[in-house]
Amino acid sequence: MHWSSRFLPLLLLAVLGVLVWLLNEAARLPAVDTPLRPGEPDLVIEGIDAMRFNETGQPLLKIKARRTRHYPGDNSTWFDSPHLTYTAPDQPVMQAVTTLAQGLQDSKRVWFPHPVTVVRAADGEHAELTIRGREVWLTTDTRRAWSDAAVKADMGPYHASGVGFEADMIAGTLLLKSKVSTVYEPPRR
Repeated sequence: MHWSSRFLPLLLLAVLGVLVWLLNEAARLPAVDTPLRPGEPDLVIEGIDAMRFNETGQPLLKIKARRTRHYPGDNSTWFDSPHLTYTAPDQPVMQAVTTLAQGLQDSKRVWFPHPVTVVRAADGEHAELTIRGREVWLTTDTRRAWSDAAVKADMGPYHASGVGFEADMIAGTLLLKSKVSTVYEPPRR
């Protein structure tokens, strides 16, 4: 046997190894190493229309917003002109509409610094509950809302206003904290 017949498979194997290494290096993307300035978002999305699903694949939270910005410093997300719709299985639909919102804890806790309207749809036991206020906090997992600012609420024939509130959207209860005024308008027959 000639020495070239022994050497040729080794040479081809070495050439193949070099080609695999070169292709691997060529396909590797360069790392983006631009440090963020303090307070700068690491992600900006224009015209977001996103849906979060629960563990079983059912829709849970829908977010539509003109613009979204994520800040890695406190892991918060700001939404411009958001419309949030929370649709937990076997729960009334809950919606919030405002001009600005901040999502914390993976948007399980949301803060509305500007005027906001939060609506919990009617169910078999409760009429629709509409809350209008500002500086409102909302939790999507426990479905509670609260604020220390002025608020107006409507639930069926009941209309109330006050300063500060706590609402349990599952139970359909609303606790006004101070300067409370209520009006009952009986249904017309």
